[in-house]
Amino acid sequence: MLVTMLLVFPAAVLAQSPVCPQAAGDTVARAISQVERRPVADSANAPPWYNDLLVQAGIGGVVRVAFTVDTAGRVETATIRIARSPHAGFDVAVKRAVATWRYAPASLCAHLVRVRLDHEFAFQPWATQRDSLALRSLFDAERSLTAATDTLPDGTPRTTVGWRRTPVVTASVPWTSAALDSAEEAAVAQLVEDIGPAPSGTSRVVCLAGKGGLTSDPDSGRLMRVTRPGIAVLPFRRCPPTFASMVRVPNESPDPPGEDPFAIDVRAWTTLSSSRIVFSIDVLHGTGGSHYRCGAERRANAWRARCVSLSSWVS
Repeated sequence: MLVTMLLVFPAAVLAQSPVCPQAAGDTVARAISQVERRPVADSANAPPWYNDLLVQAGIGGVVRVAFTVDTAGRVETATIRIARSPHAGFDVAVKRAVATWRYAPASLCAHLVRVRLDHEFAFQPWATQRDSLALRSLFDAERSLTAATDTLPDGTPRTTVGWRRTPVVTASVPWTSAALDSAEEAAVAQLVEDIGPAPSGTSRVVCLAGKGGLTSDPDSGRLMRVTRPGIAVLPFRRCPPTFASMVRVPNESPDPPGEDPFAIDVRAWTTLSSSRIVFSIDVLHGTGGSHYRCGAERRANAWRARCVSLSSWVS
């Protein structure tokens, strides 16, 4: 029996020893348990965004992601894989965030090596946030994303992502048509911000109607104030035709190809108080559109707005 134990013990020691790279070209991605110096995450690594619609629906849960870090400490985007997720809405945000992460690379036998890692994200929604009209999220508080990191019993790093809500002080104002105009302008400006410039770098066009409907022009000052870099806001009746729904007219040259303009149509508004107004707004694009609920709130000396998409359609 003594001879058998002497034979088995060295074999067990060898099995636990790290296998050093055999050549400079060794590119095998190793498990975290197989390296001598583990990768260290950069403190600037940002957590994934917690989508507003998932927060409003009260959807949360655990997302586990696997990926490989190369010898320069960068995440290899082709290796990012979602191993567990409660909702597909989290997956894109997690992949996008992890792809930007940086590490001090792992090493083995004085050689930098590739290493496979796991990370877990726990998304915590507001327990009481289930209002489909999104009034609570529009007005209750300023929100900021929070992230706290700890380690699971199996050694996997975990980041808990949630929202911090800070109460805000609203300023009551005398109810006048000017106040309504300012609140509406804040909501329209927020939607223009959300549309954003075109990814191609070309100018994007947004059409806006005046108080008299689609045939009237908005105030020129408002058009200038809601215009943003890369986005031109024009009166609705002076907007170019939509390319997707154009009808070819015989013997007339078609318009040059380009992106369909967006159109913002303020459908209705409801006054909740002298400092809070809710707007019902459609944003049309091509042959479809989205319906938004926007809350405008007077804070200090200015109106601020937040908009949430409630539905979309294609005709």
